[in-house]
Amino acid sequence: MTKKSNGYGSGTFLDGCLFLSPAFLSLGHRGTSPKVSCCSAQVLILFYGKRQFSTVGKKGVKGKPFRADDNKFTLTYKELEARGISQTRATRGFDELLAKGFIEIVHQGGCFDKDKTVYGLSDDYKKWRPGHPPIRERIRDIKRGFQIRKKL
Repeated sequence: MTKKSNGYGSGTFLDGCLFLSPAFLSLGHRGTSPKVSCCSAQVLILFYGKRQFSTVGKKGVKGKPFRADDNKFTLTYKELEARGISQTRATRGFDELLAKGFIEIVHQGGCFDKDKTVYGLSDDYKKWRPGHPPIRERIRDIKRGFQIRKKL
């Protein structure tokens, strides 16, 4: 499978337990998560579209298709803006996907301009139940660099 310039392959596979799960069916519904976005399902599908598969194994032997990526994906606000999803809707979508266990943060970006947040796909959505606390939340305040500390 060749990788296109936009980072997406020619197609993807979604397991039935994913799109029939209570967590997936509740995406975008008020009261199911602290933050809810109408575009959470679209953002999740874009993450799944970034997966890369290959049939060539070690020593060039063709075999059964397997995931060739290392479960590390970036999805920037510029990419989502090009698909009609605003930054505020995307942020709420990321928060909802984190809370319901679809994605996890592998590397928290934002230290400088080219430092992107790296996400990984997770199957913790199988543990999510309505009314339970969120599975994971994004760290809001990250202390980096010099911090002025006042003496008391």
